[in-house]
Amino acid sequence: MVPFNPFNKGEVITCDAMRQSLKNNETSLRLSDGCGWILVHQMNQIPIVDGNWTLVVMNSVGVAMRRLPIDRQDCKTSTLFNPGEMVRCDKKIKSTQGTTFYRVAGKEGWVFDNRGDHVMMRVYATSARVVLYQIMMMKKKDGALNLYVAWLQHSS
Repeated sequence: MVPFNPFNKGEVITCDAMRQSLKNNETSLRLSDGCGWILVHQMNQIPIVDGNWTLVVMNSVGVAMRRLPIDRQDCKTSTLFNPGEMVRCDKKIKSTQGTTFYRVAGKEGWVFDNRGDHVMMRVYATSARVVLYQIMMMKKKDGALNLYVAWLQHSS
């Protein structure tokens, strides 16, 4: 039996807690949107940028905030940013497909800059500083799945 996996190859997901199994040396990560835990078999690190961005909505029907940095319908929240609206963000992740996701400041959600060649939002102002958070690449034991996990817990 193949376990259910709601994520696609190359997607970025965010987590806020980790548990290590002493029995089989596997790691479980809690999704930061509260929808559950995922099992990780292999991890690598990639960077995330910490800073301040103000983005303006360019899409004619607006941009819906996502629970995770994934541009899929099932990740939409009820928050909609309207055309021309300014959105302040505090973190940035570049996906493997070239889309940049920004975490909306003061909210548990994400927006994105483009969908293919269509500009959804553009950066209006920025004051970014690079802070390397732990971001992990996940791979199933059979090598079939690659996900990028952004570890967003601040370290002091």
